[in-house]
Amino acid sequence: MKKSMCAVLVICVVAGLYACGSKEVDPIDVTTSEIITLEKTSYGEETKPEQVERVVVQRIHESLPEFTFTLHGYLIDDDLYNVWIQFADDEVQFHQQLAGQTMNLDWFHFADYNNDGYLDIGLHGYERWAMREQFTQVWLWDNSRQKFVENEQLSQLPNISVDNDGRVVSYLKEGAERYFSYYSYIDGNFVEVESVILEWVKADPNDDESDTVTYRHVYKLVDGEMTLVSTELWEE
Repeated sequence: MKKSMCAVLVICVVAGLYACGSKEVDPIDVTTSEIITLEKTSYGEETKPEQVERVVVQRIHESLPEFTFTLHGYLIDDDLYNVWIQFADDEVQFHQQLAGQTMNLDWFHFADYNNDGYLDIGLHGYERWAMREQFTQVWLWDNSRQKFVENEQLSQLPNISVDNDGRVVSYLKEGAERYFSYYSYIDGNFVEVESVILEWVKADPNDDESDTVTYRHVYKLVDGEMTLVSTELWEE
């Protein structure tokens, strides 16, 4: 069985502005502009505020001070915000400005995507296909450079999360199949090391009234190639 994973995400960073095909807007001076602060944005709002702000305090590692992350969002269409992410510690030894896009500032979060013990930044950007695919802009903490660095590889994978083994999991639904791809961070890259495909089929392909059964196909990285290692009936 040939696995197909389809994820399209074009990322462009121009002078610190993350635009993704939308019109560019100049950054607003947040010290003088009126900012509407929302503790919780609502998915059901018919009209979103033109400017939103969110502040998050987080220690990304025990060896580092607490960082204060300030997000300023500026509406560029009915659903999408350009977001400026600024962070610094109290003594301003660490400071950086990042730029991204999102439909909801509550989608800003932390996770250890590369399993190095340091929390990284994730910002769910947008959804398509009736929320079947959600892409996440990811910045990994590079401790040698003392800064966050955007990872375009993860930004192109749909529906990512981190499992209990520290691997990045990407999920995709296509028709009657579900795809789960597992990535480990190896030598500076995310490498697919395992893939699980759930396939729903009729128990009797010649009888439309027959029950539906589920097969679980497991592929693993063997000698540099994804190899089918097992196929079994699976019960939820």
